[in-house]
Amino acid sequence: MQTLNSERDAYRNCLDRMLRATTQGTRIHGLKVLDVDRFRLINQVAGFNAGDEFLGHLHKTLSASLLEGDRLFYLGEDSFAMLCPYRGLKELYAESEQLLDELGGRQVTLGGICLDVHFSIGVAQTEETDQSWEAATLRAERGLFKAKSDGGSCVRAELTQDGEPHQAPAQTPWVECIHHAFLHDGFSLVYSELVDSDFVLTDILLKSGGESVPIADLRVELGSMDLLLAMDRWVLTKLSESSTLANKTLVRLSRASVCAQQFMRFLQRLLTAHPELADKLWFAVSERELADVRPQLQQFLEALKGLGCHAVLLDAGTTADSLGHLSELSVSTVTPFPQALNYQPDLREAVIQAMEGVAGAVGKDFIGTPFSL
Repeated sequence: MQTLNSERDAYRNCLDRMLRATTQGTRIHGLKVLDVDRFRLINQVAGFNAGDEFLGHLHKTLSASLLEGDRLFYLGEDSFAMLCPYRGLKELYAESEQLLDELGGRQVTLGGICLDVHFSIGVAQTEETDQSWEAATLRAERGLFKAKSDGGSCVRAELTQDGEPHQAPAQTPWVECIHHAFLHDGFSLVYSELVDSDFVLTDILLKSGGESVPIADLRVELGSMDLLLAMDRWVLTKLSESSTLANKTLVRLSRASVCAQQFMRFLQRLLTAHPELADKLWFAVSERELADVRPQLQQFLEALKGLGCHAVLLDAGTTADSLGHLSELSVSTVTPFPQALNYQPDLREAVIQAMEGVAGAVGKDFIGTPFSL
């Protein structure tokens, strides 16, 4: 019982961390709840020991199907939950249907009796309005109930009154905002995607000039500043090796890189070996992330300018304090803090007007209106 309680506690704690990331406007995460179809019949026909063995077999099978970063939890009786960071309903549906195709209907022999593997899946995604882990779990369980009601061996999500899967309010992760904002000006987005510190990044996709480079060997716990720095260096090294690097490639740098002198030395060596990168790479840094270390930000941007590199200031605020120093920064382009555009639509026009006015006053270009909401 203690083991089961610990498993449930771990599930709640992990899902709560995911919800905090969603309510802070960073990411949507996914949840799958899985239930064995007609499990009582298995116990009746094969006995409780065989039923326990069956659950153990299913746990191993599901564990083997997890993607990098996913977590599997046993919730008791014949129920399991899978937490899937950074994936919404569309991805969850496709993954669950594939899982059913691969595993559903398989036979396993336990206690001398051949048992069929059948299960149903309910899926949900976290939402900004979720107050606790129970809300997301309840939506997934309603989807599971719908799957059971439809005969089992299928995947379902909670339906709205219109009969459509329940979706979170439309929101665009700020990475996507940056991408859309720069698309109109011929930029390609090459991004080492920063995720929440509670999770481990095990796979990054670099996209450059139509080329996707999977990074399977990088295992970085993003709570470590040293590892954030290592990730930025690793990504830039990969970009220098790309044969199809776009002429205007936006690269987001972490706070760790901006504040570390060794990163600038690394960048100097990289540009000495690959001078063509100075014109191709546009380094994006977050004013919001670095508001408390503005001297280091100023020094870093000046160093970039000295190397002949382009710099873009992201997440610029709208207060006099945060905007007053823009004219002193060595950047050509500023963008607003995307949450002000995405999650406060009533303030969107005011934010854009304020940023356009300030950017013009300090001689900077402003990119805000092309954001996709």
